[in-house]
Amino acid sequence: MSDHQIRTLARAASLGDEDAAAALRRAEERAGLAPVEVGPGLLVGDAIATYILAGRAEFTLYNPRTGNRLSYQVSRAQANKWRGDPPPQGLPYFVRGLVGSDNDDPSAWRYLGRLSSLRGLSWCPAASFREPEPSVAVLVASFGWLTRHLGSTLGEVEVWHTGRCGWCRRKLTVPESIAAGIGPECRRKLTVPEMTGPRGQRGAPEESAT
Repeated sequence: MSDHQIRTLARAASLGDEDAAAALRRAEERAGLAPVEVGPGLLVGDAIATYILAGRAEFTLYNPRTGNRLSYQVSRAQANKWRGDPPPQGLPYFVRGLVGSDNDDPSAWRYLGRLSSLRGLSWCPAASFREPEPSVAVLVASFGWLTRHLGSTLGEVEVWHTGRCGWCRRKLTVPESIAAGIGPECRRKLTVPEMTGPRGQRGAPEESAT
């Protein structure tokens, strides 16, 4: 470690974690060091529901036992309009699922249904999917399972975000933000709906659809 980096660390020691990380990034930029690419992050506990309901979430459900993976985008209505500030309560979420493996292809993301947040969470699959193709049926069923267990236990199923903030979509670099899936500014502003209601209550644990 260079003397310059040691002095930077000493100055950063009196800052908070996120301010210190920002100071180190600025020092690396001035020194001409390449930034480290940060990949997806594993969400645990309360961070799962907070991330998924942040407003512009993209994540994958992964079952280590079966190896199955299912990817989703969950966008709050008018997310672009409310990008700088938290949106009003009660706006619905629109859910899309990835069919195939090309997540850069917009046509691969199929609309699955709507998640109402007016009186607790309520999953409403699209009417056109009453007899969907098998891959879409699995996506729909698995998302229904997920909404019934948000805030509870997901058993062996893991939830991985893409490395970008679930609200503003900026790349996450600070460890605490990667763990939450949401950047510090967005975390301070964000409010998520209650996860209880007539169709949001959870009963006995169910086997994962993944």
